Amino acid sequence: DREQSNPGDNPRRRARGVTGVKGSKHYAATASDDGGLSIALGDASKGRNESSTGLGGDHNDTVTLDKVQPVATKPAPKGFDQTTLMLMGGVVRSLQIAGALEAMLDISVRYSNERVAFEKKISKFQAVQHNLARLAGESAAALAAATSAADTIANAKSLDNDAVFLEAAAAKIRCSEAAEKGSGIAHQVHGAIGFTNEHILHRYSLRALAWRDDFGSESYWAVELGKLVAERGADELWPLVASR
Repeated sequence: DREQSNPGDNPRRRARGVTGVKGSKHYAATASDDGGLSIALGDASKGRNESSTGLGGDHNDTVTLDKVQPVATKPAPKGFDQTTLMLMGGVVRSLQIAGALEAMLDISVRYSNERVAFEKKISKFQAVQHNLARLAGESAAALAAATSAADTIANAKSLDNDAVFLEAAAAKIRCSEAAEKGSGIAHQVHGAIGFTNEHILHRYSLRALAWRDDFGSESYWAVELGKLVAERGADELWPLVASR
């Protein structure tokens, strides 16, 4: 975010939801001017940091830069803009969510084979088996979407194209949805024990839920993806989807 103070004063820039601030010596930020987009390297000690934690317990700080001069500034690569940065960050979070879901599935299956109720393992109950199958499906869908997007970005000659946008946006949408459904299923299997400090499950589920909002929520990207489809027209949708 950017806040403007009195007319004539230098602008005050504020970044919310910043991780890894504590212990860092420098930060990188994008800056736009008449000459285009640049990437600035700043001294972390010069800004004001308001420390807080997110849903998963990780640092989720707010950094305010008021009249701070960058240590170095370089032009951004050609084709790189705010949307590209958001898409790349979204794919990273999608991969993390997919990994967390895999861990939740493994933990839930193992627990269901250990927990005994009514003189038999809960993994023998049809309702539990059904839930675990749903969790496995959400995990597989998230992994497929996230790895496909990562592979597309890794092999793209340019990040400014419809294929990258489709893959990255779709991955963030699908993985965010899977995080919500998968976390709920995993905690249903575990009952209240999954939220206790001693249990490891919530370390994955709460982080997966927190990552849904990073670099754009599923609602944000669903709207942006809808805009892309509407702009290209109905005749362009199927060739784009089928080419993936």
